[in-house]
Amino acid sequence: MDFLCVPETPSRPLTKTLYPCDPEDRWDGQSFLSFARRKGMQHIVPLDLRPDGDPGDAPFRELLHPTPLAEQHRLYTTWFIFGLLAEFLGVNPDENGLRQLAQVMEPDEAIEELYQTCVATDATDGKRYLTMASLFDGNILGLLVYRVTTTYEGSMQARLNHLSRCLQVTKGMLDYVRIDFDPSLKCAIAALGEFLALSIQASFVEVRKQAPSLTRPQVGFSWKTNMFELGSEIRDKMPAAGWCKSDWSRANAVYRNLQTLHYLSYLDRFVPGRDHGACTEASCQAAQIDNATYKLSHAIPGCECKEFVVDIESIKRILLETDTFPVLIFDPDKTDLVVRKFEPGVEYIAISHVWADGLGNPHANTLHTCEIERLRTLLKPVEDHHAEIHPDEPRPVYHLWIDTLCCPVGRLEPVCNKISLNRMKAVYEKAAHVLVLDLALTGHAAEGLHPATILLRIFATSMWMRRLWTLQEGVLARSLYVQFKDKPIHVKSSIDELAKTIIDFRYWAIHSDILREWNRFEDLRTIVFASDTAKPTAPNSHPTHKLYQAIQAAVDYRSVSVASDEAVCISTLLDRGLKRVLNVELPEENVTEIHPTDRTKDKLPRSWLERDKQRAAERMRIVWEEIAKADDGIPARMVFLVDTPLPQPGWGWAPESLLGYGDSAFNTPYKTLEYVDWPTGLDKSTVPNGVPTGHGLRVDLPGLTLEARPLVAGVPLHAWDGVLSANAKEDFVYFQDAAETGRWFRVQDWHTSVSAGNHPWTARRMTSHGPSDKPDSHPLCTDVDSGKIALIKGEDNSPYRGMQWLMVEVLDDADGSPSLHGDEKGRRVRWLRKVIVSEVPPQDIVVMVTLQRIARQVASGEATREFIRAALQATDTTSEEYAAAREGLRQELKDTMAETWKTDPEFVEAVTRTVGDGMEEYIWTAVPLWSAHLVVSRDVPQGHVWIVD
Repeated sequence: MDFLCVPETPSRPLTKTLYPCDPEDRWDGQSFLSFARRKGMQHIVPLDLRPDGDPGDAPFRELLHPTPLAEQHRLYTTWFIFGLLAEFLGVNPDENGLRQLAQVMEPDEAIEELYQTCVATDATDGKRYLTMASLFDGNILGLLVYRVTTTYEGSMQARLNHLSRCLQVTKGMLDYVRIDFDPSLKCAIAALGEFLALSIQASFVEVRKQAPSLTRPQVGFSWKTNMFELGSEIRDKMPAAGWCKSDWSRANAVYRNLQTLHYLSYLDRFVPGRDHGACTEASCQAAQIDNATYKLSHAIPGCECKEFVVDIESIKRILLETDTFPVLIFDPDKTDLVVRKFEPGVEYIAISHVWADGLGNPHANTLHTCEIERLRTLLKPVEDHHAEIHPDEPRPVYHLWIDTLCCPVGRLEPVCNKISLNRMKAVYEKAAHVLVLDLALTGHAAEGLHPATILLRIFATSMWMRRLWTLQEGVLARSLYVQFKDKPIHVKSSIDELAKTIIDFRYWAIHSDILREWNRFEDLRTIVFASDTAKPTAPNSHPTHKLYQAIQAAVDYRSVSVASDEAVCISTLLDRGLKRVLNVELPEENVTEIHPTDRTKDKLPRSWLERDKQRAAERMRIVWEEIAKADDGIPARMVFLVDTPLPQPGWGWAPESLLGYGDSAFNTPYKTLEYVDWPTGLDKSTVPNGVPTGHGLRVDLPGLTLEARPLVAGVPLHAWDGVLSANAKEDFVYFQDAAETGRWFRVQDWHTSVSAGNHPWTARRMTSHGPSDKPDSHPLCTDVDSGKIALIKGEDNSPYRGMQWLMVEVLDDADGSPSLHGDEKGRRVRWLRKVIVSEVPPQDIVVMVTLQRIARQVASGEATREFIRAALQATDTTSEEYAAAREGLRQELKDTMAETWKTDPEFVEAVTRTVGDGMEEYIWTAVPLWSAHLVVSRDVPQGHVWIVD
């Protein structure tokens, strides 16, 4: 992997990639896509990755019978490194048999040069390694691919589509490597694929100038997938470089390009005094503060200077008697700060800092004198830089604003503290500059660093990017500086400097990731402000769905030390309901209720955290209420987003918090991913906003009800419970359209679908999967059997693709009829879980219809009746009678399936194509797992209204 960029001083030695091939393992100079067929190994390629029109008759067997490791290493190196390079450089013949490099050199000569360039023997150990650095120095490879692509003489659209297909096959095949595949080789293949994809994008921009009708090739594959996950070799090395688990989890979720993550994996992040031992994938504990033990920092180690006490009376007077806020100016003759009120014409720098670094103070408006002096020295370089880029303006002399001194402590001055918080938005949006202070950055000098290193330190390694309070301070800033050890860095200017390096496609990858991160600020800033960045927008000028998307993207992986502060930060940004939010006080320490063990006591003490959690919930309820009020409701799609809802009755559709981390198999923060827009089939312009009511969010969305039916009359729904292993888990529930359209669907729990069970069970998920202390192994089936289940459609008309819907429980009125509550005119339902619904493709329907036929046959037989009798009579499942009946039923299922396997070739072919070969011995288990009973669906009438809680 020596061709990937790394920082100036890597935190560990560079990984070398062994060349695993034998002398005879060389690229043959023929078609890239048909390589597996030429090698007689079509069975390793999934059907959808085989050449169009030439799928072959070999079933895909790699999952059941994987290729030996050494052979897979050799095959992948030959095909996806040397074959891919030859394809993009024009060495291989195109569909017309023409080789683009034929006029320059012979194919054998070109291939030999590739091997001579890319394989080298190490003088220290005598082993051969892949070494492609020389191809990338000066972007030689990128320029070659660019030239070959832009000078192609045939159909340019066909060429771009072909190269896109080659990359798709490469990416797809990487997903099927063995679990013990060499991670360095896998990363090298993925990095090459990513680089070539970027080169195609650059080529497309150029050739489209001459051919505007060209369509962009699909090359946006995620090459980083499974490269930096938990348990990976690279991931295991990160703590030694000072990385927190959640920092790397965030990086893996936020950054899309492998080159960016590889660069970060070599970036030293060690910060003295920060302990990440208690951190998790979801949160960093190193920045959490405890007011009781908080210590003020000194600018100089070992310093014992006294605390500087600001003129708090002057600050209070400005807050109470004016509609502005205080700023500070340094006395030039001594270490002192003079308080004055802000007014137009006063230029100041607002400090944005991480309180965990010791520059805050929860007890008084004081700082150590040495820190005051440090702040004085930090302002001058910003003045110098401003004067340098604005030579025609008078040199500024900046005032200072820092919350520690300018915002009265809430415990001592609650009224003035609330006033300060109400004016916080104005403080940061009116500042000439905002200067960020973070120990993770001030410990590193910026001089001599590549802009990529500087910006990745800011966006990927700073604690400042992990705190919610600092989000508003960065978003509201007109001009943002970040302090390094030797100088302040102007963020936007540094991004512009990095843009100058993107002629090298490796830095293009990093630049695109950083620009996307910066645009999170810009997108939120656009919503918070109008075109004039200092002028707030009208509340109704931006749809709530865009607002939610921008906020969720910006707050992901950020945190607060006090839970109830989240609502304060969000309402400050949105300028909605802040006064109401701040007026929600901490609940009483004692609550009136019966003590569980001593009934003579009627008050229970509660911890401060419990009380603040209650305050946080009420504050967030106000935030959602204010958003709905300002924007004429809440987007109906909100009901599909919530995982942990507000606890108040009627607010179960509203997220309790927007903080957290990207719980996603797609390595993207899932809340943002889901909220991008209304998906296929539902036009959001025709779907009215949801309306909060006393019983839930009133939404007008399509949906259907589900009904479970026995296979045959007189047989229970789950007549075969226990016939399979006790640990057999539900994966899908299949249902048919009751209108007899022949359409089948399958529904799966959303979390199971996207995360394969790798994410922790939340309290809500636990209760939705059954009342026991362990998750129900058949949660969907259990719910459907209740007869009270409906599915609300989040998207529709997406054939054979997963659609996100919502499973709800229909609530009953007192008389047992489906509820219609008063003037709300809607059916009240309780949120159960998000689900993925997909229509079953034709080949799968063949399988399902056959399984259902076998199920009916067996359910009508004596083996089933005997098993039911034994199950009812048995006191435990170890009795001889029960075991015999169970074995008899299992044998009946096996025999019936075996007969079908012999006599129904269409079924055998369908199973082979959808599941794979070698299933004859196991496919019988699908009968009790998927077809134990029938589930049918009925569409609800158009215009149906749901009230979701």
